[in-house]
Amino acid sequence: AAGIPHGFSTRVGGVSPEPFDSLNLGLADAPGEPDTWERVQENWRRFMAAVGLQDRAPIRVRQVHGVGIRHADLDAGVPRADPPFADGDALVSADPGQALSVRVADCAPVLLADPRASLVAAVHAGWRGVAQGIVPATIRSMEQRGASAERMIVAVGACIGGNALQVGAEVAEAMRLANLSEAV
Repeated sequence: AAGIPHGFSTRVGGVSPEPFDSLNLGLADAPGEPDTWERVQENWRRFMAAVGLQDRAPIRVRQVHGVGIRHADLDAGVPRADPPFADGDALVSADPGQALSVRVADCAPVLLADPRASLVAAVHAGWRGVAQGIVPATIRSMEQRGASAERMIVAVGACIGGNALQVGAEVAEAMRLANLSEAV
């Protein structure tokens, strides 16, 4: 309704063989991943077409489970061709020709947008990044470019839930120390 095309994928509809279960959008050359770049690129082409973004340049990061924010429309260090990927956990852009992307398994994908400021962000929100404040840091970064937290639209994609995941004491302690109720 806000004119911000976006999507969250599953593993259905791709060309990659097991163990990827078809729609592998990951790093084909990561250790232990025998998929090919050709299949991964075809999977991306299919996903982009399915969400209506086939005419946009996919911009991706290699997530580092931290608070690295890359401004895809301003940062010359964000590659425009695949591979390689830039390191970071959030992408921000005002360029309508770009399709920002983060990849997740159990972490949360978060989309932030301020249509009036023409800014969008894709955030990889894993527990380490959440504990370090990746989402509020991305909001502040967008505010520095004219966005307003009060106007932002937020979408959170599927992620693992508390009933499906046990965490160790270090995760619980990191979340307690993060004082998330005061993060924004």
